[in-house]
Amino acid sequence: MMKYILCLCSFLMLANMTACQNNPAKPVKMHSINIEQKSGEFYIQQAKLWKIVVDKTPTDAAAWLNYYIASRYSRIFGQVQNSAEKDIVAAVAKAIPNSFENHLIQHWADVWNPDNAEHLKKAYEIDPDRPETYRSLAQNAELKRDLPTVKKFMTKVYKSEYYSKAMLAWNYNLLQSVSKDGILITYGDNDTYPGMMLQHAKGVRNDVLLLNIHLLQNLDYANRIFKELKIPAFTGGADDKDLQKNLINHLIKNSDKALHFSTTTSPTLRGNFEDNLYLTGLTYQYSEKQFDNIAVIKNNFNHKFVLDYIIKPVGYDRGQEMVDHVNMTYIPSLFLLHKHYSKSGDKTEAQAIRALILLIGKANGKEENFKGFFKNDDC
Repeated sequence: MMKYILCLCSFLMLANMTACQNNPAKPVKMHSINIEQKSGEFYIQQAKLWKIVVDKTPTDAAAWLNYYIASRYSRIFGQVQNSAEKDIVAAVAKAIPNSFENHLIQHWADVWNPDNAEHLKKAYEIDPDRPETYRSLAQNAELKRDLPTVKKFMTKVYKSEYYSKAMLAWNYNLLQSVSKDGILITYGDNDTYPGMMLQHAKGVRNDVLLLNIHLLQNLDYANRIFKELKIPAFTGGADDKDLQKNLINHLIKNSDKALHFSTTTSPTLRGNFEDNLYLTGLTYQYSEKQFDNIAVIKNNFNHKFVLDYIIKPVGYDRGQEMVDHVNMTYIPSLFLLHKHYSKSGDKTEAQAIRALILLIGKANGKEENFKGFFKNDDC
C-alpha cells in the first residue's frame, strides 16, 4: 500500500511538472492600475516576459508599451530598484521613433514636464481613437482651465468605458457628499478623474469645484483657480515644504465656499485641520462651527448615494479588488450611523447598516474584525 501511495504521489508530481512545462507563463496585455492592479511579483515576471518579446521583435510597438508598463509597475509594486524604465525610454525612441507607443512612453516618462506635452499631442494625432491619451489631454487642459477641451476629452474617456461602473458609482457618491457649490479636495487618480468625467460628460454636480491637491501644487494652475474664485493670488513658493497645507489655508481664509476633503486624502494633510473636520459620507467637511453632520450622513446614504453596486453587484468587474478597497472609505460614516440608530432604538436601520459594514468588510478580509465591534450589539 505504501509503495502504491509513493508511486501515486510521484505520478501526480510528474503530471504537475509536465503541466507547468506545457503551460508556461505568457506575456499578457498590461492595463493601467486605474483599471486593474496586480501583485509586484506579477509585474516583475511580466517585465521579463515582455523583454523576451521586444528582444526577438524590436519593431513590435505594442510589446514595447507592455514592457514599459510592466517595468514601471515592477518598480512601484515590486520594489525593483533597477527598473529598466530609463533604458526602455531610450531604446523605444530608436526602435519605433514615429509610433504612437513611443510618443506615449516619452510623455509618461516625464509627465510633469510641460515640454513633454508635445509627445502627448503627437500620440493623439497619430491615433485619435486610442483612449490612452484622453485623460492626460484632459488633465493638461484642466491645468490651463481650458474647460471646453476638458469636456471634449472627458467625454471621450466616458465613451471609451475606461472606468468601471462600480468606480463611477463610488465617485458619484463622493460628489454627492459635497455641499452645494462646495470645493472638493482630492488626492489620487481614482478619486479625481472619474468624478471630473462625471461632471463634464454627464453633468453630475457641476456646482462642485473639484481640485486635486497635487495638481494644485502647480502654482500657475492654483492662481487660475483663485482668480476664478475672486480671491487673492497665492504668493508662496513651489518649494514650500508645507505647500499643500498652505494652499488649503489660503482657500479657507479667502473663500466662503464650503471646503471638503475626500476620505481618500492623506491623513497627514487632513491632520492639519482635524479639529474642524466633520464626516459627511465620503468627505470630511471643514467647518469652524459645529453642525449636525449625522443628519447630513443620513440624508446622503438614504437619498443621494447609489449603493446597489455593493449590495447587488451585477456582472464581472476586473477592477473589483480596487473597488473593494475604496469602498472601505464608507466605513467611518457607517459606524457613526450605526451608533446613531442603535442609540435611537431604530433596530431595523441599525441592522441594515451593520449588514452593509460586514459586507464591505468581507470583501476586504475584515469581516471578523468588524464583527468584534458588534459583540455587545443587541440590534
